[in-house]
Amino acid sequence: MASEIRSSPALSENGMLYFGSRDRNLYAVSSKGKIQWAFRSDGWIDSSPAIAMDESIIFGSWDKHVYAIRPDGSLKWKFKTEGPISSSAVILNDGTICVGSHDGKFYGLAPSGEKLWDFPTGGPVISSPALSGDVHLVVTSASGFLYKLEPSGKLVWKLHTGGVTAASPVIGSDGTIYLGVNNSVWALHPGGKRKWSVPMVHPMRAELAILKGDIVVVSYFQGPLHLFDAQMAKVATFPLWGEGDSAPVLGSNGNILAFKMDALVSLGGSFELCDSPWPRPRGDRRNTGRARTVSPSQ
Repeated sequence: MASEIRSSPALSENGMLYFGSRDRNLYAVSSKGKIQWAFRSDGWIDSSPAIAMDESIIFGSWDKHVYAIRPDGSLKWKFKTEGPISSSAVILNDGTICVGSHDGKFYGLAPSGEKLWDFPTGGPVISSPALSGDVHLVVTSASGFLYKLEPSGKLVWKLHTGGVTAASPVIGSDGTIYLGVNNSVWALHPGGKRKWSVPMVHPMRAELAILKGDIVVVSYFQGPLHLFDAQMAKVATFPLWGEGDSAPVLGSNGNILAFKMDALVSLGGSFELCDSPWPRPRGDRRNTGRARTVSPSQ
């Protein structure tokens, strides 16, 4: 495991940790830190794995395939797209797997791996989708558009952002959609109308997160971490040095954890995630990528 890791880990209910690597392997690591198995694909694995209700591990690879792996590390199925996959999948309540590809399509797959539908996005999908409270999908494309889709893949609305968005959208307690676009943070009404946009100093490559009270956590690829309220008035600033584009997470005692360069930084506080369906990339604390109907703090 000497290669670069861009995949965020997902944690199973039994404490197994799953993550991908640019050595082309998906790893399963026990709660004691021991590698249980490695499944090799034919490309980089930047996609963060999702965990289905049957504990299958779902991820994409730069070899253009979506994979489903059993908990014992064996292949369940794979589905081929026409482009590399760096986006991470989400899983709906009915088990539908939704994932984007660099081929300019967003796919809905059955739990058994068959294609149910695809939606043309006009450009590569490099960020990961969010799930809104009405269980609609919110996904961006490098074409400069943000889309809201029904679970069937039907378009609800689209909004021209004009930016190549690598950061994934997140959802506030009232359904507000928060999104990093170029050097700005946008807030959108659930119906797709922009509430406001606030310019930032650095490009928005890193992910957002929403805390209780709709406090927006803004983490730059380079530079400090900021906390803003829902009107984007600054609440706090934490100076950080180095580079890092992973999403900030909450520790067990309510502290904010952020990765910069090769260091894990802990920022003191007693914070809680916002009570919304998708307050941070990958949805819940365990990064399962599954639709939720209860508090995301679990």
